[in-house]
Amino acid sequence: MKKIFLILILILLINSCKKVNNLGSFKQRNSTNLETIEINNLQYSKYHNFDNDIKEIIHVKLENNKSFVGSFDKIIKKGDSIFIADYKFSKAIFCFNIKGKFLFKISHLGESSQEYMAISDFFVDIKNNSIGVLDPSKNNIKMYSMQNYLYIKTLDFLGNKTIATRIAYNNENFFVTRNNECDFTDFNCYNFSVFKDGHLLYEDLPVHQSLKNNSYIKQRYFSVNQDVVYFNPIYNDTIYSYENGNFNSKYFIDFGKHKLPNNIKYSKENDLDNIIFKHCMKKDLTWGIEFFAHTDNMLYTMFNIANKSYSVFYNPKTKKGVKFFGFQSTKYHLSSVQYASDNYFICVTSLETLLDFKNFYLKADDDFKIKNKRLYEEIKDLNQNDNDLLTLFKLKDFE
Repeated sequence: MKKIFLILILILLINSCKKVNNLGSFKQRNSTNLETIEINNLQYSKYHNFDNDIKEIIHVKLENNKSFVGSFDKIIKKGDSIFIADYKFSKAIFCFNIKGKFLFKISHLGESSQEYMAISDFFVDIKNNSIGVLDPSKNNIKMYSMQNYLYIKTLDFLGNKTIATRIAYNNENFFVTRNNECDFTDFNCYNFSVFKDGHLLYEDLPVHQSLKNNSYIKQRYFSVNQDVVYFNPIYNDTIYSYENGNFNSKYFIDFGKHKLPNNIKYSKENDLDNIIFKHCMKKDLTWGIEFFAHTDNMLYTMFNIANKSYSVFYNPKTKKGVKFFGFQSTKYHLSSVQYASDNYFICVTSLETLLDFKNFYLKADDDFKIKNKRLYEEIKDLNQNDNDLLTLFKLKDFE
């Protein structure tokens, strides 16, 4: 009887391991090629000048013909088209061409079965000429046509156990992360899930028990570059990648003395405001990667140490990188990276900032005007009714 009982326990353990790490054709997570990036060893400057680092750059002044974008919550570039989601104000998806000309928008806010009540993420399916909108209120995906901009269908495979907060789409796979407010008694609560044709293929990175009552949601969890999907959960120093059926630990960001201790991160009384943030402020620590983006030759990460924000560009090929507080250039309008898509980093410079610069330039001395003429020429026609400025750029390899 004891032998039978032990065999049953063994079978249950084996099956539970398979469920966590290996569903369908996916292989178990691999950490053998994990690359460590030591933040304290990178070249640091408070303001890094990018004048000589830019390989290619495109400034896009978006047409404002019934197409005012109130909030640039996500940007996807596909070929010569740029898709922008405004979650907060118009609750719509705008499409412009690379010259900034407005093409169309997807706007179906409402309570009917063909409408969404909110947007928490979106993706573009070029093959099927459609756009998917993640509706957190219904925990499903509404698909809309890029030909007639009308409803196509609803995808209901996400279930109703926990709310999907962010989604990525690549090679017909859906990559999903959920909020941490999941059932306390449910062991199978994961940060990372992959679906295809409505079926779960793989799930990994179980939510730690102590974080299941934490409502904090990052703005960015995924970065898609060609056939690779990168992922980073909250309070985590590791960036993972999915490529060719393999889910791997790709980069480990070593914060050294600024790393948040696990006994604080996974405290039973964990609460974002009262525990983690306050401890980081007091001890000059970081709670992990706040944002990241990846192109074919460069990784960008942003993190906070106490109340100070830092940015890093790291070149995996040359193993070189720079750490800095702010962007600087006399040739280009650059600000903090907010997205990466189609092998470009993308940043958004607010209209207010640009108009302030324009006014300052007009009153400045001749020396300042000579140094910054290129910047002024780029925005001299902007006015109060225009959209913010998009900048798409690629960096040279760091030598």
